[in-house]
Amino acid sequence: MYLGIKMNRGHASLHKWGISQMDIKPDDYVLDIGCGGREWIRRISHIATEGKIYGIDHSPVMVTLAKK
Repeated sequence: MYLGIKMNRGHASLHKWGISQMDIKPDDYVLDIGCGGREWIRRISHIATEGKIYGIDHSPVMVTLAKK
Protein backbone atom coordinates (compact mmCIF):
# COMPACT_ATOMS: atom_id res chain seq x y z
CA MET A 1 0.00 0.00 0.00
CA TYR A 2 2.92 2.30 0.60
CA LEU A 3 3.57 2.37 -3.15
CA GLY A 4 -0.02 3.48 -3.80
CA ILE A 5 0.26 6.33 -1.31
CA LYS A 6 3.56 7.38 -2.86
CA MET A 7 1.99 7.25 -6.34
CA ASN A 8 -0.87 9.49 -5.17
CA ARG A 9 1.61 12.12 -4.02
CA GLY A 10 3.88 11.80 -7.04
CA HIS A 11 1.03 12.09 -9.54
CA ALA A 12 -0.76 15.01 -7.86
CA SER A 13 0.24 17.60 -10.47
CA LEU A 14 -0.71 15.22 -13.29
CA HIS A 15 -4.11 14.64 -11.67
CA LYS A 16 -4.72 18.38 -11.40
CA TRP A 17 -3.70 18.98 -15.00
CA GLY A 18 -5.82 16.10 -16.32
CA ILE A 19 -8.89 17.26 -14.46
CA SER A 20 -8.38 20.81 -15.74
CA GLN A 21 -8.59 19.46 -19.30
CA MET A 22 -12.00 17.88 -18.71
CA ASP A 23 -15.45 19.43 -18.58
CA ILE A 24 -16.85 17.45 -15.66
CA LYS A 25 -20.32 18.41 -14.53
CA PRO A 26 -21.86 17.78 -11.08
CA ASP A 27 -24.16 15.04 -12.43
CA ASP A 28 -21.61 13.23 -14.64
CA TYR A 29 -20.76 9.56 -14.46
CA VAL A 30 -17.00 8.98 -14.60
CA LEU A 31 -15.00 5.79 -15.09
CA ASP A 32 -11.34 5.69 -14.04
CA ILE A 33 -9.61 2.70 -15.62
CA GLY A 34 -6.47 1.93 -13.65
CA CYS A 35 -7.62 3.95 -10.64
CA GLY A 36 -4.59 3.12 -8.54
CA GLY A 37 -4.70 4.50 -5.02
CA ARG A 38 -7.92 6.56 -5.33
CA GLU A 39 -6.56 10.12 -5.45
CA TRP A 40 -7.99 10.95 -8.89
CA ILE A 41 -11.35 9.52 -7.85
CA ARG A 42 -11.28 11.61 -4.69
CA ARG A 43 -10.59 14.77 -6.67
CA ILE A 44 -13.33 14.02 -9.19
CA SER A 45 -15.82 13.32 -6.39
CA HIS A 46 -15.54 16.98 -5.36
CA ILE A 47 -16.72 17.99 -8.86
CA ALA A 48 -19.24 15.27 -9.79
CA THR A 49 -21.09 15.62 -6.51
CA GLU A 50 -24.44 14.41 -7.88
CA GLY A 51 -23.05 11.83 -10.31
CA LYS A 52 -21.21 8.56 -9.90
CA ILE A 53 -17.49 7.82 -10.05
CA TYR A 54 -16.28 4.29 -10.71
CA GLY A 55 -12.73 3.02 -10.55
CA ILE A 56 -11.23 -0.28 -11.63
CA ASP A 57 -7.69 -1.54 -11.26
CA HIS A 58 -5.99 -4.87 -11.87
CA SER A 59 -4.06 -4.69 -8.59
CA PRO A 60 -5.91 -6.00 -5.53
CA VAL A 61 -3.64 -3.85 -3.34
CA MET A 62 -4.64 -0.67 -5.22
CA VAL A 63 -8.33 -1.61 -5.04
CA THR A 64 -8.03 -2.06 -1.27
CA LEU A 65 -6.35 1.33 -0.96
CA ALA A 66 -8.96 2.97 -3.18
CA LYS A 67 -11.77 1.60 -1.00
CA LYS A 68 -10.31 3.34 2.05
